[in-house]
Amino acid sequence: MWTNLIYFMLLWGFLCTTQVHGKGKMRDLDVRHVTKFGSYKVRQEKCLFIPSYGACKNHIRVYGYSIITNRCTEYVYSGCGGNPNRFATDSQCRNTCYVVPARNTVSEPDYYADDDEVTEPMPVSYTDDY
Repeated sequence: MWTNLIYFMLLWGFLCTTQVHGKGKMRDLDVRHVTKFGSYKVRQEKCLFIPSYGACKNHIRVYGYSIITNRCTEYVYSGCGGNPNRFATDSQCRNTCYVVPARNTVSEPDYYADDDEVTEPMPVSYTDDY
């Protein structure tokens, strides 16, 4: 959970505009160049945005993707403004943005691979002396 929060805060910091050298110039960030977020590979740039209500007064039920949870959730859209992270159906949202995390393909190390000269188990002796 904490790693998701940290990733969210890092993404938010990258997406927010900041002043450069105090001259009022705004830094441009092109989210199209973001290809990976944590362990998730970004499928489309619209999937990076946080679902937004918008600026109008309509109430339209739509679906938005959260890269933090890797899930699509239903929310209310106002009808204008907002951002492109907005889908008419849950399946459209999942087909566009959902990421199947890559499985860890690293196998367990074979600790006995270098023991070619050992062919028999080591003898074990027990004593009854206490």
